[in-house]
Amino acid sequence: MPQCNCFNGLIYGQRSHLVTAEHWRWWVVHLRVEGFFEVFATIVIGFLFARLKLLDRDRRATERRIRQAKFPVVKTLDTFDFLAIPSANKTLVLDLARCEFLSRKENLLLLGNSGTGKTQLALALGLAACQQGHCVRFTTASALVSELIEARDEKHLLRFQKLLASYELLIVDELGFVPLSKTGAELLFEIFSQRYKPEFRSSIF
Repeated sequence: MPQCNCFNGLIYGQRSHLVTAEHWRWWVVHLRVEGFFEVFATIVIGFLFARLKLLDRDRRATERRIRQAKFPVVKTLDTFDFLAIPSANKTLVLDLARCEFLSRKENLLLLGNSGTGKTQLALALGLAACQQGHCVRFTTASALVSELIEARDEKHLLRFQKLLASYELLIVDELGFVPLSKTGAELLFEIFSQRYKPEFRSSIF
């Protein structure tokens, strides 16, 4: 059995940087025999505690991203009824939920009549992006235009535009459902244009 060294609270095999199950069994036997099982227990507990802290930090970060996304309701793909809406390509949707389209710098355009699940799919894809560490913002076209006009009137339009451009995924629901004023349409077009520069950011419409 290769000997092991305990260094700075971590165990390394002399022949490998990976601690195998054989190494762990060797340590358990010898620590029990020599009366040092407390040391082994401390190492294991320390590892588990660090792991739990990491998981808790990731959980809180995900929850924060979901709050910042401003979803009106949290929806997952598990609740989407693909049988009721056969026009929704389940294989494609599940592939999109991996969010690789973000790294490929692609936009998504969800087309369909009212009641075909476009909003739920957009919400579910946005949630998946949050869970995978991406910064997301969800809004409707009319709500976004209202925010843009308000920001312009209150003299902080540039700051709001920069904020919108910073999101890795911007979801604009109900685009084309509500007529927009000329000013609103121009402001919305400017937002879409800014997401192409200086670094492309993906959007879902």
